[in-house]
Amino acid sequence: MIRSPTFEKVSQDGDWLYVDLIDSFDYNNYVIAIRVFTNDFDTLYYTTHAKVNAFPLADNNLNIFVSAASIDDRGIESLFSVEHLVKLTTATSELVPHPNVELYQNKPNPADEVTIISFWVQDPASIQSAKIVVTNLEGKPVKQIPVVVHEGMNEVLFDHGYNMTGTFLYSLFVNGQLIETKKMVFAN
Repeated sequence: MIRSPTFEKVSQDGDWLYVDLIDSFDYNNYVIAIRVFTNDFDTLYYTTHAKVNAFPLADNNLNIFVSAASIDDRGIESLFSVEHLVKLTTATSELVPHPNVELYQNKPNPADEVTIISFWVQDPASIQSAKIVVTNLEGKPVKQIPVVVHEGMNEVLFDHGYNMTGTFLYSLFVNGQLIETKKMVFAN
């Protein structure tokens, strides 16, 4: 009998569903099922060789039910796991427009143990201090990285460490004010 995976973490921010599975049998093939209003699944996402995933959501204003099943190497699917109600969560902070600074998506994303966070600075003369703050989805700080800013592209190497997985947020602060926040995924 094929065993269903369980969820270590599951969350959403309205645009994305973040899933971190536990599978002690290492089937390495999974189907993530989502339903909103009915008893039937609305969306199925298939994934291979990844227990940590981010999936786009069609509607960004809903609470959803999520379940998962394992698929063995013969293509046989397990029963679906117990459903989890995933409530819409988002970190809401007032963004301060800064016409001279733009935060970019980290690369690679998803990443294994290290990723590069980049941002563009048009005029560094107005910037007295800058930092990148990395948090988990619950808002708990993971790392704070002070940045020496120069004109043009600025890059920060974030080493999360090997065998660490999950979805994180990274924010750029300039002169103590939040400029922008983006998501990044670490998967092994």
